[in-house]
Amino acid sequence: MPVHKSDVLPAVASRLQVLDISPSLYPNGLLMAITAQTPAMAKFPMDSCANSLLIEFLANLLGITDVLLAKKGHAVWQAALKWGLLQRQFEALPVVALLSAQDNGPTASSDSEDRTSMASSNISALQIAFIGGGNMASAIIGGLLKRGLAPSQIQVVEPFAEQAERLKAQFGVTLMASADASLARAGLVVWAVKPQIFKQAAAPVRAHTLAALHLSVAAGIRSDSIARWLGTERVVRAMPNTPALIGQGMTALLARPAVTATDRQIIESVVATTGAHLWLEREEQLDAVTALSGSGPAYVFYFIEAMMEAGTEMGLSAAQARELAIATFVGASALAQASDEPPQTLRERVTSKGGTTYAALAAMELSGVKQQFKQAMQAARVRAAELGVEFGAD
Repeated sequence: MPVHKSDVLPAVASRLQVLDISPSLYPNGLLMAITAQTPAMAKFPMDSCANSLLIEFLANLLGITDVLLAKKGHAVWQAALKWGLLQRQFEALPVVALLSAQDNGPTASSDSEDRTSMASSNISALQIAFIGGGNMASAIIGGLLKRGLAPSQIQVVEPFAEQAERLKAQFGVTLMASADASLARAGLVVWAVKPQIFKQAAAPVRAHTLAALHLSVAAGIRSDSIARWLGTERVVRAMPNTPALIGQGMTALLARPAVTATDRQIIESVVATTGAHLWLEREEQLDAVTALSGSGPAYVFYFIEAMMEAGTEMGLSAAQARELAIATFVGASALAQASDEPPQTLRERVTSKGGTTYAALAAMELSGVKQQFKQAMQAARVRAAELGVEFGAD
């Protein structure tokens, strides 16, 4: 039996009074969802920053570990995500949405909330097959299991015995050395193979997965090639990045026209286990995404490496230089994410003419660092396009 919010909030009120927080701060738009088995989700319209933070606080008091903010782009949501206060991978948990007394009809966010609930329902019973069991597959599998999917719902085709054994020991999922008829159970097939072997890997899978939805995280391979090799138009391409390994990734998505709204919801539910995502309108944009966010973590590591080297050359220990460099990137990124101002404005605020930052940036400009960096990203974009041609031909 679901527990209505009216039965829960009095207990919260007493705890709030102990902490000297007025119960009058309760947001009127609170939607509580609690099941007898598992506290699932608090869902609410985001009326203000204060309400948003209070909801997070109330949810924590109630032991609710997963909270959905209606507007995911909101600065409060971003801040909560950064500090690990918010887990967005709620899709697999049982959800009972109880409307607040003030809800007299559909709200601006009700459509997106309905779509999220539908996706949650779809993925909770979904059979998923992974072709390839490398790092990205492992990140997605781990996230899915944390959100409540059973290991029996996941099967992985992984021909390398050592990696297969590692996956089996870590996740308890079904491992297969090669494709067979059992793949027909899969409603979703995730392609996590290297682009140069995609076509070869697709051949034995095709006959068993014609009715499935397909998600590819293989760099460069165009969706028309994938659709041709697999005999289906229900194909979504994804370009994730390595922070997905810790649930902080950024994934760009591109769907072929045959992919339905429900299919998109399923894809969103799956990639949500690795971080944020955005949809693209044109496939060629994925090459730019590959150059920007796909390869982007390597650029960040490259600059951290340079800052560490400079730090040690200036007399800091290696440990000190590492801590300072990483903390600087984390803090500056968090500031840029939380601010409504462009990076240029943030940069100018810490650059006093004639000061130390000015001297450093002037040296970079003199060396053409920005232009060289942009050229490097263009090289990555060109290579992404080349991969599609090189490995996408029949």
